[in-house]
Amino acid sequence: MFSNLRRVVTGNDASGKSLITFDGPPPASYEMGAGGLYELWDSSGNCLNSKDKHDRGLGKVVLGPQSGGAKFR
Repeated sequence: MFSNLRRVVTGNDASGKSLITFDGPPPASYEMGAGGLYELWDSSGNCLNSKDKHDRGLGKVVLGPQSGGAKFR
């Protein structure tokens, strides 16, 4: 698939300074026939914390976001 795809996710450290949390290819890809997708981000409908180090590109693929959430593919 898109072998040169790069994902950059930013956040904040404990003192509030901006930093890059993840920089590189998406953590997982899903091939389906001749196509596929990368799961880049899923807020899961939760309140987000910019100091969180959880990779929101990992997890089970579900078509739509949860209520109040967002998905990027």
